[in-house]
Amino acid sequence: MKSTRKQLQQPVELTCREHTIALLDVAATQLDRLGSADDPEALHDFRVSVRRLRTYLGAYRSFLPKSLGKRARKELGRLISATNRGRDDEVQLRWLDRQLEHKNLPKLTQQGYALVRGDFDAAPFNSDSEELASVIHGFSTVEHRLRGHLSQPLRTIRLTDAGKSLSFAAATGEIVREMSTKLGERLAAIESLGQEKRLHRTRLAAKRLRYVLEPVRLLVTGGRTAVTRLKGLQDVLGDLHDLQVLEQRVRARMKHDVAEWSRGLVAVATSETQLSAVNRKGGDTDSVRALAAALQGVRRAELRLFGRFAERWLKGNAEPFMLQAGNIALQLLPADLLTRRGETAGVAVSKKA
Repeated sequence: MKSTRKQLQQPVELTCREHTIALLDVAATQLDRLGSADDPEALHDFRVSVRRLRTYLGAYRSFLPKSLGKRARKELGRLISATNRGRDDEVQLRWLDRQLEHKNLPKLTQQGYALVRGDFDAAPFNSDSEELASVIHGFSTVEHRLRGHLSQPLRTIRLTDAGKSLSFAAATGEIVREMSTKLGERLAAIESLGQEKRLHRTRLAAKRLRYVLEPVRLLVTGGRTAVTRLKGLQDVLGDLHDLQVLEQRVRARMKHDVAEWSRGLVAVATSETQLSAVNRKGGDTDSVRALAAALQGVRRAELRLFGRFAERWLKGNAEPFMLQAGNIALQLLPADLLTRRGETAGVAVSKKA
């Protein structure tokens, strides 16, 4: 979705309506793709379209009808949650398949990855699944209500202190400023790979800022570069999150296999069978060793990703981006507001659409 120069200067309430309807159209189109075995990106694209819509409703909630409110965002959030398992399974299976294709993969690690891969169920979003039917029904309900509210006449337009309507550009400038500040705070709080919750919150902050910047990226200097950098940050943290989810799956399988071996050993020890009859180098112990090797492989991949993230975004490395985001906000904010605040926009709005 791209804003036009006209939409930048329109009252924010009007442009927000136009953008929300456009986002709804995209999400509805992506919904129609779900369930096709020949479209492996369908679930991912649908989730992205719903997240964009949900982010937009939250970021511009002050300028949209109150009737849209928290209810719509919560329902869209539930739709995303309902697709989490299917999306996680798709991503983890692809990662495991890529690892298993490596010719130099140690045999024990290969066995561990194969064991984990065998635990995955069939894809939950095939054409006749209950999960798919539930998602289709849920989105259709939200879509119908949103379109109904957005089709009603626009009754209120916010005015500035000067008696002018608040433009979409001005509202977006304030939102960009707030979101970039929050992203900076999230990044500053990260020190290690073990801070999973902080890493996750940082990824969400980057994603939300990116979704707000995308519609205006061609109308401000530095917009495209900023969106590209945010996408890179979102991708590296997303890949890291996926591996951390996979790590939990491997750990759970290891605990299960260790428990099974322990129960079998106790059964042997309390029966008439001699302990020497237990083959300590075979059976369940082999699977535990293989899973331990797989866990090491996943952890090494996590460390590589965290190193890449830290090199680009931690310990002052995010400062150039923060300056760029601040300049974008200044370009969008009106001159009279900046004058009252004693600020100066470094670059004017680009004339290239």
